[in-house]
Amino acid sequence: MRPAPLALAVLLVLAGCGGTVGSGGDTPTGTVTPAPVPDGEAVDRGRPARLAPGLAADGVFDAGRLARAHADRLAGRSFTRVRTDTRRVNGSLRQRDETTLMYAAGGDRFRYRLNQTTRGSEEVERSEIDRYADGNRVLVASRDANGTEYEVLAGPTGDPYTPAQVFPGNATGATSLARLLTLVDVTVTDRRTVDGRRHYRVETPARQDIPPLRNISLVATVTESGLVRNYRLSYDVERGGRQVRIVVTVAYDRLDRTTVEPPSWLPEARAATGAGANGTTVAGTTPTATATAPGRGEG
Repeated sequence: MRPAPLALAVLLVLAGCGGTVGSGGDTPTGTVTPAPVPDGEAVDRGRPARLAPGLAADGVFDAGRLARAHADRLAGRSFTRVRTDTRRVNGSLRQRDETTLMYAAGGDRFRYRLNQTTRGSEEVERSEIDRYADGNRVLVASRDANGTEYEVLAGPTGDPYTPAQVFPGNATGATSLARLLTLVDVTVTDRRTVDGRRHYRVETPARQDIPPLRNISLVATVTESGLVRNYRLSYDVERGGRQVRIVVTVAYDRLDRTTVEPPSWLPEARAATGAGANGTTVAGTTPTATATAPGRGEG
C-alpha cells in the first residue's frame, strides 16, 4: 500500500535529487567505457544479480540497504553537497533555492549556504543564509535587502546547538533517499566503467503518477559501492488551479577533498553575538539565539 497523498508530497519534496558532478572520490577521471547492462536473469538465492547494495538490473529491491551503503561511503569523509530546488508556476520561474554544504570529516566543522531567489509579479527578492560550524558552535549570517544579521544557532530553550546536533547523520541524505527509492519505481538503463569503477544510471522507465503528484521522473547515478553520486527528481502538482513544476537536483562531490575555511564574516559575527572561538561567551555581550530548528532533514 502506498502512503497517503500528503505524505507522498512531503517525502518527495524532502527527497533531494542531483545533477552532474565533477571528478573526485568515487569518480576518478579516465577512459569511460560503456558496457551492457546485465539482463537481471541471473539469480543469487532467488534474487536478481546485484549491481550495488540493494540494486539489481531491474531496479532497487532494498532501498534501505542502498541508502545505508550511501551513508557508509560518506561516513568519516569530507564532501560537498550541492542542492538546487526550482519551482515554476504555469511555466514561469517563481523560486530558486541553491544550497551548498561543505562538510569536514568528523562533522565538527561545516559551512552551509542557502541562496534563495523569489520572483513576484513585479519584483525579485534575494536572500542568503550562511551557517558556519567552528567546532563548538554554529554561527549564522542572514542577509537580505535590509542588511545582515548574526546569531548563534540555538534551540527553543536558547541553548546553542553543537555542530553534531545540526546534522545528526542527515548530511548524507540517506533517510530521504530510502523514502524516495521506496516510492518511485526505477530500472538500470546504463552502466559505465571509469578507471575500473562501475557507475550505473538508474531512472524511471516512464513518467509516473502518484496522486496528487504527476509526471514524476527520477534519474540517478549510483556507484557499485552504493554511493548515490547525483540524482534529479521532477514532478508536477496542481495548487489553487495553478500548475506547479518542481525540479530538485542534488550532487555529492569532492570526497576527501573538501576543506571548510572560516568565512570572512566570522570575526564580526563573534563580536556581535559574543561567541568566542572556543565556545566561550565574551564578557559584556549576550549571544543572540534563534528558535529556528537547524537543518535536520536537509538533502
